[in-house]
Amino acid sequence: MSALLDFLDYYTRTYEIPRAKCIAYKNGEKIFEYTGGTDADDGKNTYRMYSVTKVVMCAAALKLIEEGKMHLTDPLYMYYPEFKNINVRKRDESGRGFELCEAENPILIKHLFTMTAGFDYNIHSVAIRKLVKETGGRFPTQSIIAALSSQPLDFEPGTHWKYSLCHDVLGALCERISGKPLDLYVKENVFDPLGMENSTFFCDSETEEKLVPEWRFDPQSLQFFPSAGNEHVLGSEYVSGGASLVSTPEDMIVFADMLASGGRGVLMPQTVELMKTNQLETGLLKDIALATSHGGYGYGLGVRTMVSPIAADSLSPVGEFGWGGASGSYILSDTENGISLYYAQNLLGANLSHYHRLRNALYSDLA
Repeated sequence: MSALLDFLDYYTRTYEIPRAKCIAYKNGEKIFEYTGGTDADDGKNTYRMYSVTKVVMCAAALKLIEEGKMHLTDPLYMYYPEFKNINVRKRDESGRGFELCEAENPILIKHLFTMTAGFDYNIHSVAIRKLVKETGGRFPTQSIIAALSSQPLDFEPGTHWKYSLCHDVLGALCERISGKPLDLYVKENVFDPLGMENSTFFCDSETEEKLVPEWRFDPQSLQFFPSAGNEHVLGSEYVSGGASLVSTPEDMIVFADMLASGGRGVLMPQTVELMKTNQLETGLLKDIALATSHGGYGYGLGVRTMVSPIAADSLSPVGEFGWGGASGSYILSDTENGISLYYAQNLLGANLSHYHRLRNALYSDLA
């Protein structure tokens, strides 16, 4: 695995990555492991997953689809009536301003999985800040429903792709349908079957002790500063289905391998196939390309999915899927070749172009 090793050595050295770890599996067997970075190794090995949480959240939510407890075409108002007559922000006749109109289309469960519901990612909105204050800083998981249902959508559901709080809403929905706290639901349906004993949504004092120190890169001063923590954890009782998972690379590669194996022990192969199938119409592919500054990928049920290796300058096949996180974490699964990879780092604000180079180095070694 010389290409992968050489790239990681080059990348961590050139960009002064404080801590990095990468593990790759093929058909359930470890084929590569790397630990590097500029920080001294202090034995800590737990990272904030940030948006890699989304892949885990959507896998857990798909269990409810398998069990018939919800369906992709169910309107969200079936479970939360407050979304029945939600408003949407639209251009006015002048084309220079906006007006509020009642949405013509309901938000469907599918729209939550696919980031097409019309929500934004403003975690500092007036509605959220108000509820954080009213709950005394607790902001229980269901609070996200009250916050988002009180503000207009950015577009008609299903008409655009926009990175947003969709998976936080999906998490709240899983909590409501299952009748269990979201963290417990995911533990019972994903973590426990896979033996992911070091994965949690709540960062208690014991977990804090195991966390790799996290840094934030400031592009103005070109300096590194200690991170203030995960701002997506909106309250002491909030489980973010989109960003609050804390785990280890060893746990996450087991999860990635589960997906690469077709869901072994957690999901049916047909469900993984559905998850990795592009759900975006051609007109919406430009939205994700603009948001990620990279073409060639569509979006499945909570994951990027390769639709054009040529457009993506990719050595991976159609159907390779996964996602990345704010601190540079990256998950990849490939059911065609039984390949999985998980990369963790602890630097917020870094250039994330390493995702695609890391992917190509992996496939170069496996060619």
